[in-house]
Amino acid sequence: MKTFSLQYKVILWLTLVLAASCTPKADPEYIYLRGEAQGSTFSITYLHPEDKDFSQQVDSMFRALNHSLSIYEEGSLINDVNENKTNQLDEHLSRVVSRGQEISAQTNGQFDMTVGPVVRVWGFGKDRKQKVDQHILDSLLQFVGYNRIKLNDALLIKSDPRIQIDVNAIAQGYSVDVIALFLENNGVSNYMVEIGGEVRTKGINSRGTAWQIGVDKPVEDSLAENRELQVVLAISGVSVATSGNYRKFYQEGDKKISHTINPVTGYPVGGSLLSTSIVATDCMSADAYATACMVMQLDSAMQFVNAHPELAAYFIYADEKGDFKTVYTSNFEKYIAK
Repeated sequence: MKTFSLQYKVILWLTLVLAASCTPKADPEYIYLRGEAQGSTFSITYLHPEDKDFSQQVDSMFRALNHSLSIYEEGSLINDVNENKTNQLDEHLSRVVSRGQEISAQTNGQFDMTVGPVVRVWGFGKDRKQKVDQHILDSLLQFVGYNRIKLNDALLIKSDPRIQIDVNAIAQGYSVDVIALFLENNGVSNYMVEIGGEVRTKGINSRGTAWQIGVDKPVEDSLAENRELQVVLAISGVSVATSGNYRKFYQEGDKKISHTINPVTGYPVGGSLLSTSIVATDCMSADAYATACMVMQLDSAMQFVNAHPELAAYFIYADEKGDFKTVYTSNFEKYIAK
């Protein structure tokens, strides 16, 4: 009996093992991560062959990025640099400053990370709005100019210790890239990473098609409660970032004060251009170029993007009657969902 019992157990165990090995493994499913970060929201969708959940790693990356790049975090590296406690940059801030300086040179200073103190005096950022006049602007503009700083390896050299940097117009795009590259390095070939409206994609979505990304109508809605789509994009393997003056603004009398500040004049950007969406390979570049185009305004921005075929642009502007109009570069049309 003992021998029969042992044989029975062995046969039963082998039967279960063979049955388990013959059972088809369920296909991996797309994983969705949602939350709040960097003063906005994020949305990450990806397909991993082993269904790995990277939520903890994403949280850790957000903490590291904030500690490096956020002027809102007490004791962050960028605040220490601005307060001249150090000029040694970490890998995140070094990459952002390096790419930002390249784009500043390409755009003739229309994108400029040293404009932060002027942005804050207008009430956008961590400081309260002040009464702004030409005297105040002149006092601040003497410390504004991308050519007043340089990067020597990982050391930031300022021509004057009172110069400060602010990377808000490029940091979210960079954060998107960091998370996207983490996913790629961990075996993910299909993903969409979005932070605050800045997006990077690769592969296909759960329906087997290119990723569908909406571009908002430039409706004046500072709380983003009444979002409407102007156009839907179908993209894969590229990034898209949008900059506009229709959410971050306030009224001062009959004037609308937008958060996009011209680094040369120190005044908020006006004009007919309401929104710029830039498609580029990496999201950090798309983010910075979108800001630069808002400063340039429509004609100059269109001319600039047409001279850089690695970029594609979609512009929303207001005509003389205030109606929304759109125009885009010829290489943008392929991204519009049919």
